Amino acid sequence: MGVKQILRAMDAFPRAEEHLLQKTKSGAFVSIVGLVIMSTLFLHELSYYLNTITVHQMAVDLRRGETLPIHINMTFPSLPCDVLSVDAIDMSGKHEVDLDTNIWKLRLNSDGHITGTEYLSDLVEKEHKHETNDHLLQSSVRTCSTLNRSVYLFFVALHGLQTGLSGSVTVPGNKFKACNDHKDHHDDSDNKTHMQGFDQDAENLIKKVKQALAHGEGCRVYGVLDVQRVAGNFHMSVHGLNIFVAQKIFGGTTHVNVSHIIHDLSFGPKYPGGHNPLDGTERILRGASGTFKYYIKV
Repeated sequence: MGVKQILRAMDAFPRAEEHLLQKTKSGAFVSIVGLVIMSTLFLHELSYYLNTITVHQMAVDLRRGETLPIHINMTFPSLPCDVLSVDAIDMSGKHEVDLDTNIWKLRLNSDGHITGTEYLSDLVEKEHKHETNDHLLQSSVRTCSTLNRSVYLFFVALHGLQTGLSGSVTVPGNKFKACNDHKDHHDDSDNKTHMQGFDQDAENLIKKVKQALAHGEGCRVYGVLDVQRVAGNFHMSVHGLNIFVAQKIFGGTTHVNVSHIIHDLSFGPKYPGGHNPLDGTERILRGASGTFKYYIKV
């Protein structure tokens, strides 16, 4: 018994014998139309099943006391980690300066490679000493001091040194090791900074940042920032430096290079297929300074 006969045997509906059938053109037309309709419906349902439909809905969020996680991964190729800081302001009146939670900074050399794995912290000193530290210090160009600090980061909106750079020049929790090389030169520099009224922490910070700038150091900042579910803004600045310290370090506003690359900037839990419009954004300045502002609705 062939396959055709087997399939016919499985048919539960009785069929009339061939000599009792009369084939007509109208019957053939009805059969063809029926097959076309069935094929069309089948293809439509298959397409509906395979395709993804995106539905946009807007509703009022009635939850209170919950935070929104912001995932950040950015590179600043021309600013040392020691001067990067973030301030946050929201409509509820909350104002935080130099945030520090779940965000880390990694020093980069002039080629963009990580030169150390220590976490840097402004508010809480987190010293992580590794066996490779000695090798890194020897291979670098006479790195004279160590600084362990970490900064909370969000948007890049660098304010010029001439606008509102104020506050204490004392950096809490930082301990430096001064170099013994060129002692006479350093003593002379110390005398000059003392004459200008800088305290010891400010003097050490100036030396540290100048050395990092001379070596072409940058900074990679990554982590998660938790914010309230209200409108607000975050801006990156040069560590909220006292204007005199900032002028001593950079020598002018045009020398503050805020070039940056946004590797990841997303809001809320990670969602498959989600598109983050600022991912991959590059803003590179050459021989100039500037301010970059990003406006996002979440």
